[in-house]
Amino acid sequence: MPTSPTRHQKVKAKRLRADSRTRKGMATVREARAGYTFAGTRGDGEPVTVTLCESGQWHNRIGDKSEGTASGTQWYIRSLTYKNSRNWVTQVGANRNREDGGWRVGFARQGDAFQFGIASFDSVTHLGPVTRSPDQTVCQSGS
Repeated sequence: MPTSPTRHQKVKAKRLRADSRTRKGMATVREARAGYTFAGTRGDGEPVTVTLCESGQWHNRIGDKSEGTASGTQWYIRSLTYKNSRNWVTQVGANRNREDGGWRVGFARQGDAFQFGIASFDSVTHLGPVTRSPDQTVCQSGS
């Protein structure tokens, strides 16, 4: 006669389901970002252009001056709030943990609309509209 699951087994199963949803959400968000350039205006009025490559390479320009230009070789999804593949908010950063500092930006998707904002602690503020287009320069050049 089969025994019913213990409380510990139920808690473990629930945690495993949650972990699986988180991994699936992160993969979905990464797929929506990798290989694309996002251009538009942040919620505080600053113009932005960000390219995220499948290889991990990234390049961004915030504002109209060259001081707002940065690039790197690795980017990570972090602080993800995932409802479904068309409704999420996340940070993208050069390090897995925000405590490590470095480059970080905020992204959101609501339906077909993408937004870009400021990554602040574990949240995203000042979201503004951006357009997503396949990258034609940064990711292909390998530089």
